[in-house]
Amino acid sequence: MKLIFVVLFVAFAASFASSTLTGLIEGEYILEPFGTDDVIYANEYYEPEMFSTAFGSFNDYFVAEDFIPVGSDFDVTDVTWWIITTGSEPIPYSLEILFYADAAPGPGALLWSGEPSDLVLVDTGVTFAGFVIFEATATLPDTDYFTAVDGTQYWVSMHRTDGETLYIILDSVVEGTESYRIVEAAGPWVAGSTTGDPPYDPTDVFQVIEGTPLGALENETWGTIKVLF
Repeated sequence: MKLIFVVLFVAFAASFASSTLTGLIEGEYILEPFGTDDVIYANEYYEPEMFSTAFGSFNDYFVAEDFIPVGSDFDVTDVTWWIITTGSEPIPYSLEILFYADAAPGPGALLWSGEPSDLVLVDTGVTFAGFVIFEATATLPDTDYFTAVDGTQYWVSMHRTDGETLYIILDSVVEGTESYRIVEAAGPWVAGSTTGDPPYDPTDVFQVIEGTPLGALENETWGTIKVLF
């Protein structure tokens, strides 16, 4: 009898790990303002515009959102996404951050991927479909930042790699280009609005990307040297 119970439990867990999660939002979240000096791109979480469906980003499910740095070339240092996990382990200890080139209308070649050197999760106090929404900030290794060139469009993805679930909180409003996703790793990237039956509305990913302008350290150091003379 115990063996049957275990098998049924595994089957239920597998069936629940789908490419989308649909539900209702409960609670209230006050967004702490991000610093303006190091923000490359911001589509900060705003509850009234939260989409009723979240896309999965684990196993064979990937979600990517576009961004364009403006004003400088940047070393990307941190990426913040608002996420939900529904598996047995709610905290994603194993993640990868991926940056893609643009291949209009969606992501193109993979340019950079790696595990964050640090991950900070903040319980927002808000739930979606009964699960906690976390503000998740991933810090890239300082020995291997991704360099984003001024005025160039890129795509970024946060992907859970430990087999547990992770869902991305979506905005119902599109700024620029809507999010794209892959339902199977070998499949094509498709726009969020064209996936589902019936198709979903256009969506963006809530996220904040931070970085350091290239040459900032050199410029500051040179200025200090000039003062000495």
